[in-house]
Order: sequence, then C-alpha cells, then structure tokens
Amino acid sequence: MPTLSARAQSTLVVILSALALAFTLPAATVGWAERGTWGINGNFVRTVEPGSSADAAGIVPGDRIRFGQLPGTERVRILFPIPGERLTVPIEHEEPGGKFVTRTVTMTAGTVTVVKTNLERWLIVLEFLTYVTFVAVGATLVFLRPSPMTWWLWFYCLGWVPVQWIHWHYAFLPSAALTALFMIDNAFIAGGSSLPLLPFLLRFPKGRISGWRERWHGPVAALLVAGYAYYIGLAFWRFSDQLSRPQISFLNAAPASGVFVIAAVLLLATFARAEGTEKPRLRWAVFGMLFSFISLFISYVPVPKPAWFNELVTSLSVTMPLSIAYATLRHRLLDVRFVINNAVVYGSVAFLLIAIVSMIDFTLSHLVADYHLTLGIEAAITIGLGVALDRLHGTMERTAERIFFRSRLIAAERLRRVRGALAFASRDETIQSSLVEEPVAALSLTSAALFRKNPDGTFARTHAVGWDDAPLTKLDADDKLLRTLQFERKALDPSEVWGKRDDVPRGPAAPTLATPIFSRETLEGLVLYGGHRDETEIDPGQADLLSGLSEAAAAAFDHVAFERSQETIEELRRRLAAPLAPPPALLEGLPPL
Repeated sequence: MPTLSARAQSTLVVILSALALAFTLPAATVGWAERGTWGINGNFVRTVEPGSSADAAGIVPGDRIRFGQLPGTERVRILFPIPGERLTVPIEHEEPGGKFVTRTVTMTAGTVTVVKTNLERWLIVLEFLTYVTFVAVGATLVFLRPSPMTWWLWFYCLGWVPVQWIHWHYAFLPSAALTALFMIDNAFIAGGSSLPLLPFLLRFPKGRISGWRERWHGPVAALLVAGYAYYIGLAFWRFSDQLSRPQISFLNAAPASGVFVIAAVLLLATFARAEGTEKPRLRWAVFGMLFSFISLFISYVPVPKPAWFNELVTSLSVTMPLSIAYATLRHRLLDVRFVINNAVVYGSVAFLLIAIVSMIDFTLSHLVADYHLTLGIEAAITIGLGVALDRLHGTMERTAERIFFRSRLIAAERLRRVRGALAFASRDETIQSSLVEEPVAALSLTSAALFRKNPDGTFARTHAVGWDDAPLTKLDADDKLLRTLQFERKALDPSEVWGKRDDVPRGPAAPTLATPIFSRETLEGLVLYGGHRDETEIDPGQADLLSGLSEAAAAAFDHVAFERSQETIEELRRRLAAPLAPPPALLEGLPPL
C-alpha cells in the first residue's frame, strides 16, 4: 500500500487484525454450541434424519430443494437455520415413470450439537489457535516492515480462517447480513484465501520483483484476477441451487489445490537460485512453508475425508508462520526495524487477552442462556482485562528484552558507549579501533575495513579485520561507491553499487554495509562491514548503530586534527618567541666577553 505512510499502514493492520480475531473468536467454542437443522444433507437430498423436520414434511431421498426460487437474502436460511425458525420452500419430487412434481412444504428447524465428539471439538480449538498464529505473525511483519510483500502475506494470513464454524455462531444475524458474510467467505476466504500466496512468494524474501521473477509477474497477476473472478462467480452460483454439495466442494477446492502447487514451485525456485549466505537463512522458512502447503493441499484435495482429519492437517499448516517468525528472529530473514521487542510484547498481550476472553466466552456460553447478556458481560470483562494488561506492559517489555533480545541489547549498549567515548579520543589509532574492532567484537561480524582520504583524493585502507587476503588497499577518487556515498549521504549495501568484485573478501566476510564518514560536508572516509558470523546480514537497527558510530568518528577525527593543529601552532609560536642566536661561523675568532 504505497500511498499510506509506514505509521498509517501499521495502525491499519493492527486495527484490522484485532477486528478479524474478535470476529472469529467464537470459533474457539463453537464445537460445544448447538445449531439449527432441517434434517437433510443439502439441496440434492440423499439422506433424511428420522424424526427431523424434513422427515415430518415428507421429504425423501432423491428430492430436490429449489431454494433458488426463494427471495435472494432468504436462501441462506436453508444453509444456516436458527432453531425454531420456520421456512417454506418448494420441493421437486420425481414420481415413478420419471415425472417431476413440485410441491411446497414448511419446515421448522430443530436443534443439534454442532460437533458430536470431543476430539473434533478440541481440533477446532487448535484450528482457531493456528489462525491466531497466522494473523499475529502476518500483522507483526507488516508492522515491522510495511511493503507489498508483507501486505500480501498478511492478506493470506487473514483469509486463513475457520469460517465454516463461524456461520453457525452468526446465524442469528438478519438474513441480508448473513448472506453478505457467506458471500465474502465464498469469494475471498474459502478457496480464494490461497491466492495472495502467489504475489507474496514472487517478492519473497527481498521484497522486490527482479531477475527470473519478472517473467512470472504477468502470469501471476493474470492468475490473481482470474482466480478472484472465479470465486466471486462461484459464490453467486452457489445460491442458484444448481450445484450439489459435492460439486461445490470440488469447484472450491480444486483451484486452491493448484495454487498451492504453484506456490511450492515458486518457493523452490527461490531457494534453488539463492546465493551465498541467503540459503542458510532461507532453509527453515522454506521447509516450514512447504510443509504448510502440503498440509493445506491435502485438506483441499476434493476427495471425501473425515471432518476431524481436515481440521488436523489444516492446523499443521501453522509451520508456515512459525518458521517465518523463527527465520526472521534468528536469521534475520526479513529486514525489519529494530523495534521487534515491542512487537513481541504487543503480540503477547493480544494473545493473552484472546486466550482469556475465549475461556470467558466458553464459560458464559454454558452458564448464561441470554446471548445478548453474555455479550455485555464479555465486553465489561474485556475492558477490565485491557486496563490490567496495560499495567503489565512495562514488565512484559523488560521480560521480552531479557529473554529474546539480550544479546542484541548488550551489543547495542556497547556500541552506544563506544560512540560516546569517541568524544574523548586523542589519537587516530583509538578512533580506527573503535570503528573496526569494536563493532566486529560487539556484533560478531566477519570483517570490517576503514578507508581514509589521502591528500591526492584517493582513499587508503588504514585499518581492517578479516581483510588479510583481500588485495583492495586503495580506492580511486572517482570510484563509483565513493560518488554514490557522496550523493546518498547514508549507509548502503556496496554490492548494489559495485556488483561482484574479486579484490574484496568473499563468502560470509563479503562487505554488506558501507557507512560514510563526512567532515564539513566532505567525504573523508568510509567503513565496509561484513555480515554476522552466523551467516546473517546486518539488520536495519544495527546499520543505524554503525552509521551513528561513523558520525561520531567523523567528529572525533576532526577533534584530533584540531588538537594536532593547535599543538603545531603552539610549537611555531614557541620557536618564534625564542631569541635568535647568531650563526656559529660568525662567532669564531671573537674574544670572549
């Protein structure tokens, strides 16, 4: 969403995620709830439950319910009846000899438990927690790095919703509202929820479309448009009563299964073409996403499966958000801002709030019969919990920092101290060590090299770690990297300017960040830093720390140069103030005084 600022995008995604989780919250307890039933299995009647409303109305296997002849918003009631609700529908019955007779019957919805086994009930809870994980990870990545890539990932996570169980909870809505909910589900959430995977994977993990991906851009965009058009059309078609439930299931699931196959191909192509240190960082994410795609492919394959099996394999797809989160935290797979500790805190608070409210919803649904009273009690308790958890925010933030980000915080604090101490440096050697050796030790970097400007305009390598075998010792005054740094005036990736060079360290020690050193608007030096020893790149937060260190070093170099010039001036003044003695040759032969 390029037209919104990063802050606006973050706010929007947090609000929408909270609404999505609040909307789907009933899925956690719907397995214990009751729903309405007509006693039939669809519009093409194959079975009729004995003693049900349909049985009392004289409906028999082989009949066809023509709910397509009902008013548009009333058709949804044949799918999600309210206990005690009456509905009059035309029934088409085939007489002996092949003659079809249509008659009108009135049915009164009975009551049945949504789920009959404890196993399936707890699998529904697990499915809901999987959805919470998807939304939390997707929203966090948009919050930390707003970009088309993370937005497409979040759209996919948002559409991954156990909405088939939600309809029973919201059956009390007016027919028009329930119809709109059902249409949105069928058009964007059911099979269509898989479509955002493709534009996400086309940009994964660097966030841009380049190289071989450009050939896929057009087909993926066309497939995205065609896919949504197909599922929107299917949503309208479902209300025409022309399709049986097995046909609807096949038409919904078959294209989604194909999307997961294409997604797996894109993901494997990304991994196969990864270079250098990128493959180790991609490994866990690729494995987790592939396992997730396989699980969802199995759930979508249009063959008969037990409901509990679908819920189990669907829940196993949680490996995707977990592996992406792990790879981002542990291997810095995605370049996120160095505020991730706050995201963890907010995510923990939200997860805790959702878990508590879910338990409250489950308890009240059993103790309080009045649904509206239940909503009021839940709202009051939720507000109270929000106030209590707000008080805990500071404690949770400190705990998250100690548990998840201790090493980062220690390194950041060390570099901040080094930066502050540079103001008191009195020798160039001390400043050079602070720019090279200290960051290498604090951040576990593979290499660092300082280049300083010579009087002739060239830049010579004056101090380095991890550059023993690198032949590059001097940069020409017209070097492309120097000119780019003078123009950009900020840290950048030297490989984006230089491309591949043979005279710099290779492999993990290859330079991944160049920080400029400016003095009075003039570039006086630069530092080239390699990646981390665990083969991960420098994240944006650490890049900011290193840039700040270079700024402090520039002031320190100026201070040392000023002190040196002052010493030179004082020495000259001292010599000028001393009395001039006659040359020794003039004193020869003169009598002593």
